[in-house]
Amino acid sequence: MPKRRRADSTNQNPEENVNILDESGLTRSNIWLEDGNVVLQAEKTLFKIHRGFLSRISPIFADVFTMAQPDDEPTVEGCPVMQLPGDLAVDIQHALATLYDKGNMREAIPFDVVAALIRIGRKYEIDHLRREGMTRMEHELSSELDDVDPDRYWSEVAYEDGVLYRMTNFAYECDLKHLLPAAFFWSANEALDIIALGQPVKGEDGKRIQLLPKVQHICLVGRQKLLEAHNQAFEWVGEIGARSDCKDRKMCQSIAGSLIIALWKPSPDLSAPADSWDVWVVTLEAKQKLKVNKLCSSCLEYAKSTLLAKRQEFWDKLPSYFGLPSWDELKK
Repeated sequence: MPKRRRADSTNQNPEENVNILDESGLTRSNIWLEDGNVVLQAEKTLFKIHRGFLSRISPIFADVFTMAQPDDEPTVEGCPVMQLPGDLAVDIQHALATLYDKGNMREAIPFDVVAALIRIGRKYEIDHLRREGMTRMEHELSSELDDVDPDRYWSEVAYEDGVLYRMTNFAYECDLKHLLPAAFFWSANEALDIIALGQPVKGEDGKRIQLLPKVQHICLVGRQKLLEAHNQAFEWVGEIGARSDCKDRKMCQSIAGSLIIALWKPSPDLSAPADSWDVWVVTLEAKQKLKVNKLCSSCLEYAKSTLLAKRQEFWDKLPSYFGLPSWDELKK
């Protein structure tokens, strides 16, 4: 809850009978509006903005502004000062910049900004800030199977080293339940040493973004279940070329053998069960230099229909691999 700044009585100006805030040790941010009529203080940073604007977008601020104010309320440039305990100055900076400047909000923005929009939007009930941040998180950590496409990622949240683990930790800490399956899934797809030690940050010697201990445990346990799910999702590959309706047994068995190598050697791609047919084919053909579409018509149709069915089954079960309830429960 915002609260009014208490002034030191030594700062009282007897000529004007007001308390002037001692700004020593404080910094004025670049959000300092000449016609502003209230000053917010987060940590050691001051922001001068419009009281009416805050009241309009936030019922929390509106309620605070209706309270009677003490006569000795501290001021800066004649404006009352409101402290924001518990808020990071950088979060307030990002939130106010988004509210006032906007810019091209459809470009990818840094995760620091996204997290600030959600934190400040939730705390002060500024719904459009919260929605903006959540929409971007939901795009990158979608609960919808049709959204699993490598070409769509990092178009709402700007990619940077370690951003996946930061998003996963944030979703866990903020209890954003419907984002957790995808967050855990992509985090668990990293190599074991990355899960254990964290994602390295280039250019910063030795720095790594680590998962929270509880999240790390969830991902390590879930990773083993993903491996089992991968094996189940592609067990049908061995039937290619062996089915009674195969029209070119030699060709199809040869392709099936190459598929098995591509799927399991040197190690399985644990995200493969979520791939669409087109992504799956392109990925494997690039890895093994095989031509999946040269399967006979019967085997090709069997492969497509089985992969799509197994893909849906895998996604439906995904939350359970990380000890979470069903998608329907998570989305409530």
